[in-house]
Amino acid sequence: MPMQKTLKILGYLVLVLIVFFVALEIFQAPKFEAVVNVVDGESKVGINPTTERLDFGDLSRGSTAVRFVDLKNESGFKTWMYVRKTGELAELLEVSEGKFSLTPGQEKRLEFSLRIPASAETRVYTASVRIWRLPQPL
Repeated sequence: MPMQKTLKILGYLVLVLIVFFVALEIFQAPKFEAVVNVVDGESKVGINPTTERLDFGDLSRGSTAVRFVDLKNESGFKTWMYVRKTGELAELLEVSEGKFSLTPGQEKRLEFSLRIPASAETRVYTASVRIWRLPQPL
């Protein structure tokens, strides 16, 4: 009986550690603020001044813009990646790949495209983009 109890405790400890590391990866996920200012008038082009944000700048109704995020798996194991968009701009923001895996050392460039509908109000729209990384089982 003592051996079974020890194995049960060890099993719970392993489970707690797994949950802890998964939660740590989720909370440390890179987060990007996506923002666009919809303006009246002729077509304008937005310029992304930083790499920490998906800043689409000023865009007119009916126009499109593209931004990129470069990823690299610097860990020693295969990693599962998941892109999650939330906020009012999330439905208008398309990502080239939402779920994928990266092997150690592999790089990937994600493309985020935004098309402003003709019916959009002239104002600032925002969204939050998180890229979650989790170790992939062997």
